[in-house]
Order: sequence, then C-alpha cells, then structure tokens
Amino acid sequence: MALGGTLIQDIPSQFGRELSHYGSHQVIVETGSLFHNITQLRAVRTNSIHHQAVKKVGVGLRVIGTTEDGIVEISQSLDPQKWWALTCQFHPEMMLETAWCRKLFAAFVSAAKTSRVMAPECGSEVIYVL
Repeated sequence: MALGGTLIQDIPSQFGRELSHYGSHQVIVETGSLFHNITQLRAVRTNSIHHQAVKKVGVGLRVIGTTEDGIVEISQSLDPQKWWALTCQFHPEMMLETAWCRKLFAAFVSAAKTSRVMAPECGSEVIYVL
C-alpha cells in the first residue's frame, strides 16, 4: 500500500461468497515475468493463510500471478532492471524445502547485493521487496 495500491480487507465478505485462502492453492504465473524467469515455473502451489489481498497494485508494479479465482498473489516492478521488486501474498520463507522458494531468496539476495537504485515512484531509498 506504500505505492498507492489498495487492499481487499476481507476476501469472503467483499466477494459475497466464501473463497478459501487458507491451506494451499495454485498460482498461475505470467510467462517471461521476473518470477517465471527465476523459478522457470508457470504454476506453483503455495501456502495460503490470508483473508486479505491486493485489490489494485501500487504505482510502478504489475500483476504477474493470480489464483484461479482472480486473487493477486504475485506482482513485480514494471522494470526490474531499474528497480527490482517482487511481491508475494504467500509465505515462501515457510516453504524453504521447495527448490523454487530457495531460488526466490537467492534472487532477492543477488538483487540486494548488486542493485543500488531508488524506487522512482516513492522517492525513497532502496526498497527491496520479496
């Protein structure tokens, strides 16, 4: 929300039907996205322990992964070469036994080591998001 995005406060009540976002679910990933390039996967099964979700991504971000019911699970910066940002609604830190989650953290560490840029949309010092 720091970049002007909005939030679905409560998925079940705001969608008018019960959507289960507890347990696990599949996330469909955009081909060629930062997440796809890191993991080489087009779909992943993630943990899911949330009742809130991104309604509208913030300035400078775009959606690259959703569940089948349309909930945003992954977004990235518009230009990762200028500003590396990858957001996840799930918890990869709780899934480190999974190779693709370890790849996400390796990419995050690499970006943090090599990138020293400002997020132009918010004018703040370096923001690394995973």
